[in-house]
Amino acid sequence: MIELLGSRITRRELHLCGYGAVRQAFMDRTPVSRIIGTTVIMLLLGSSALGQIIVQPMRMELALRPGKRHWRELILENTSQFATQQVDLRIIDMAQDPNGIYTPIEPDDPITEGPNNTRWVTVDLDGEEGNAALRLDITKLRSCASWLYLPQDTVTLDPWQRVSLRLRVEVPPGRRGYYCAAIVARTVIGLLEDEEEDSPTTTVIFEFMVPVIIEVEGRTVRHEIGLKDVGLEFREQTESRDAATLVTLAIDNDGVTYSRLNCFARIWGQWGGHWRKLTDVEFIETGIIPGAKLNLKQDVGRALPSAKYKVEGYLVVDGFRADQLSGQLDFQGDDRVRSVKADAALDLDPAEIFIETVPGASRMGTVTVANASEEAVDVTVELAIPEHLVGTVRDSVRGETFGCAGWLDVSPQRFKLAGHGRKNLRLMANMPESGALQPNSYALVKLHSTYADGQSGGTRKARVCVQNKRSSGTPNVRDILLTLKEAAPGRYLVTSRFGNYGDTHVLPYCRAVLTTFEGNSLRKRLNLSSQVYEQSGMMLPWETRNFAGILDLADVSPGRYRLTAIMSHDKGGAVQRQIVLQVSNAGEHKTANILTDQDYEPVTIAL
Repeated sequence: MIELLGSRITRRELHLCGYGAVRQAFMDRTPVSRIIGTTVIMLLLGSSALGQIIVQPMRMELALRPGKRHWRELILENTSQFATQQVDLRIIDMAQDPNGIYTPIEPDDPITEGPNNTRWVTVDLDGEEGNAALRLDITKLRSCASWLYLPQDTVTLDPWQRVSLRLRVEVPPGRRGYYCAAIVARTVIGLLEDEEEDSPTTTVIFEFMVPVIIEVEGRTVRHEIGLKDVGLEFREQTESRDAATLVTLAIDNDGVTYSRLNCFARIWGQWGGHWRKLTDVEFIETGIIPGAKLNLKQDVGRALPSAKYKVEGYLVVDGFRADQLSGQLDFQGDDRVRSVKADAALDLDPAEIFIETVPGASRMGTVTVANASEEAVDVTVELAIPEHLVGTVRDSVRGETFGCAGWLDVSPQRFKLAGHGRKNLRLMANMPESGALQPNSYALVKLHSTYADGQSGGTRKARVCVQNKRSSGTPNVRDILLTLKEAAPGRYLVTSRFGNYGDTHVLPYCRAVLTTFEGNSLRKRLNLSSQVYEQSGMMLPWETRNFAGILDLADVSPGRYRLTAIMSHDKGGAVQRQIVLQVSNAGEHKTANILTDQDYEPVTIAL
């Protein structure tokens, strides 16, 4: 968030991997209006004067029993060695904008009545291109703000001080489904002045928004999330950005569930009376809260000329293929483009490269690039830190310390690959002799392909792990979530989530077992897969991974059962998460309800 002369310019949560949003106020004789981009904010966070407050966790997803009092920890940390910081805390409602961005709703935001008993809140977005305000339908807003209590609304942090607050959560009885709110932490970082009389004075204010999403345990609820529309949108070129073609997916959540969405679209073009597949577009995984209406947009990666196109949209909800929609349209695209090519069929072998070395030494690894198509492409190679590590902070350690892109070289960085041609890339790891080295360091190799006429041929990725032979890492896998949702009569989607909080990678394997409540006799066994989330291979440090599978109750007798998700890995460890179910007859099918009437102590299931 950015504030100019006391007025709000933007209220969008900037996706800085949990750092939250930033406000900056300019107090000057001459009004100044600007929006600080992500790159600039990251530079601010890295300076000694700014980025001094850390809030953990950066998001709370809680599964709680109704009619009970629960406690959770909120940590505030002052990383400055000189300045004392005051942090103001407040609990407010939270909505979700069409782009999937969590948006705080302030008590003074204007709310108007709309048709069909709808209620709309207007969020000020001055300063965002093309938008003066954002109107959100909050008719189906499911708020838990009144359930949350902090012991104090102001915290003073001395230099280097770390304070833990106990967040009290009181879930009323009789509730079911998901509810949302947000904790906002606000601090004034400092007052920056120049000695010259006419220089501007700038106050930098940080606001960290911690989304709180509560699942009230009880009878399972089927999701009501659907794909409503698919399309293409041409974005004109401006001084600050190139022209682009965006594929759009409209998704509505008419139910009471919070779900993870994985979406992708397939685009076809019609030339000479025939349909030709052009590309597949994968959307960034996002969550959708109850009542939200999303209009997700993703760059196709190339400008498309005006022509007839077919767009196929695919929606995966909590690991279960939920919806598919296809539409044809006469698209008015980029008139400067006369033709378009399909994605280049690049393959990488292996998809994960391991290099062993020691501090101060250099070692080489290789990866083979193959072009399975007939047309030649120009390839540009980029090295990057895995996305989930960028900007992440845990216990004052930054995720970037696990990256090796800064001391990993690749050659060649540019080359032409003929049709059906092959090329070996050399990866040289030059591990520093000293510094904040982790037992293993990671990078992404991204290959961007372009046809001879300048059209994009898509991107392929491989992961690199540089292993320090003088250090052995320790995995720390934890259970995060286990949910059950009805996918069809008598069939339930089991979704589990685990996180690797250690300093080395693991190769995970996840399964679920259904056992009797008394005696723990095995009744069902099913594998849980992460493939639908496009998650496979090694599970990196600080990575969370979702696993899903279908539980069929057709041959399960009525009674109480324990459902246990078990994630084991190649380093010899295993973690379990367990819920208790009541299976009942419901006509020709079986139903399963999560029992929450009393505390059921988890039982370790023998592997």
